Amino acid sequence: MALQGPIPIEFGMVFPDGAYAAGGIEMVRDFDRSSADRPVQQADKETGLPLWVVEVIDARLGELETEGTKVDADIAAASEGLAGLDQTVKALATDGSQEKTFRVRAAELAAREAELARLRARRAELGDEAAGLAHRRAQVEAGDIGDPRGHLRHAMHPQSTGSQQYGRLVEFWSAVSVSLGLIAFIVLVYLTSLPIWVGVVSVVVGYVVIEAAFRRQLVDLLLRLTLVMALIGAVVLVVGYVTELVILAIATVAVLTIIDNVREIRAS
Repeated sequence: MALQGPIPIEFGMVFPDGAYAAGGIEMVRDFDRSSADRPVQQADKETGLPLWVVEVIDARLGELETEGTKVDADIAAASEGLAGLDQTVKALATDGSQEKTFRVRAAELAAREAELARLRARRAELGDEAAGLAHRRAQVEAGDIGDPRGHLRHAMHPQSTGSQQYGRLVEFWSAVSVSLGLIAFIVLVYLTSLPIWVGVVSVVVGYVVIEAAFRRQLVDLLLRLTLVMALIGAVVLVVGYVTELVILAIATVAVLTIIDNVREIRAS
């Protein structure tokens, strides 16, 4: 549905750090109802309140501008006489009799250059921040307020009817699964005369499979079981054929040694 009326933008969205008045307050003139000698003030169409206009400046932008002016003055002060001090240090470096003075002036030059570099870096930061704020304010004034969910880390989405029913089914299974497991254990042990350990293993395996199916992780469970069975099979093969494997390893080492020696003989 198309938006009716003006774009609803809150003051804090445009000026999150506040705003300062930069001019006088004037009424908004209703050109349709005003005449040359009788100006009529325009009223808000929804609230009926009179409309006023005032030129403002973003508070943060104003702070950045003030700090930027101060940093510019500090940069000018730090730069003053720096070239002359640099020439003095270079001149003292060629005169071995002024070693103490040279060290003092060199330390002073390094300190002033470091301070100047810090001020210039801060001035660049202020400029970047001011440019970013101005760009964002222009976007908001043009109606581009961005993604209203951009501040959310975990966006909430409405669940479908099927998802809600599935969730209730999972909750029901969680509530009755332990009781059903105990009943299944009693049935397997006392009604079928199975050993207790068989009943325990059967109940646990059945519970794990059903739980994985409800959690939609049955495929992952089967993959893990396959890997475990493969590992067990490999261990069984190694234990059962350990003598043959040792003989095979020794024969392999012998063959590789012969091949390496033949290559050395041919190379020589």
